[in-house]
Amino acid sequence: MNAEVFPRLIRAIHEQHLDGLLAVSPENVAYVVGFPVGGPGEPRWRQAAALVTWDGRTALLCVDAHAEAIRRRMRAETVVRSWGEFGDNPTHILADLLAEFHLSQSRVGTELDSLAAADFRVLTARFPNVTWAPAEGLLTRLRRVKGPREVERLRHLSRIVDQAFMDVLTSLKREVGEREARALFAQQVLRLGAEECRVAVRRAEAGERSAILGIEVIACIEGYHAVMARTAAPGLPGELRRKWKEREAAHRRLIEALTPGGSGDELSLRTERLQATLGLPGESLVAHGIGLASVEEPFLGPFPEPRVEADMVLAVGPEGTAPWPLRDMVLVTPNGPELLTHRSHPAWGIAWA
Repeated sequence: MNAEVFPRLIRAIHEQHLDGLLAVSPENVAYVVGFPVGGPGEPRWRQAAALVTWDGRTALLCVDAHAEAIRRRMRAETVVRSWGEFGDNPTHILADLLAEFHLSQSRVGTELDSLAAADFRVLTARFPNVTWAPAEGLLTRLRRVKGPREVERLRHLSRIVDQAFMDVLTSLKREVGEREARALFAQQVLRLGAEECRVAVRRAEAGERSAILGIEVIACIEGYHAVMARTAAPGLPGELRRKWKEREAAHRRLIEALTPGGSGDELSLRTERLQATLGLPGESLVAHGIGLASVEEPFLGPFPEPRVEADMVLAVGPEGTAPWPLRDMVLVTPNGPELLTHRSHPAWGIAWA
């Protein structure tokens, strides 16, 4: 299992008075295990589950196609059970595993928002004396703060995307189209070492001889995500250039407010300023956590704001703000925010010629 988060899991199990914690969503299984169970783009119906008990016993359920590779990566004390992709019902195998771990009369926390209703009926029929406690909020809270290995993985991935923007923006031509820009960014991100890449390019006209390209890249390694966005606009007219500078300044002020235990009022004020600068409604999201999911807690926007904590990694910048996309990866440290995507300065795209 994931040695970095295992002590936190055990502590949370004890605090919640659970006998066992069962993760069933791909993201939380990867969090508990330490790596994605399956390859990129794994179908969600290839059910996997990770089990941790109050006394530190661990188990993993996976499809038979991955069983051998997973056993090689797991410690010997972790029980690995597989189900046949063509013929077995994974929920029945999971029920056998729970019985093997003597949890038939226990309090088990699981992700009730991810467990299919049909599967839950199977488990409740098999174990009428089990108390099923919702654990999705518990796992979400644990994932907000990253461990050292997670931080390094996200820092490495951020550097890949950052370098790709540096490389591609310096070679773009004025007449480049959306399809060509998507291909250039995707090729460079994958060449630099990412496993998966999604690129969105949005085009808007900015005068007779100028167009604005909004480029957003999401890259993935070992289940972890990094996102970055820049605006490319050669020959931007003066008034639009002034608006861009206002947008960039509000973006930077929001990043500066991301300090552990900082003033919630100051963070809210800078969030509202960024929304106002972009003409966004007050309910718009302007930053969020990122990691095993491309969007995860905490959320900065219209929500009751949780305190920003050290070792949170945030994607700062609202989605869907064409033609002015600007998003960065930020690590919250005890000494303030660390910009992980710092090499490709936002002004480069505006100065692009």
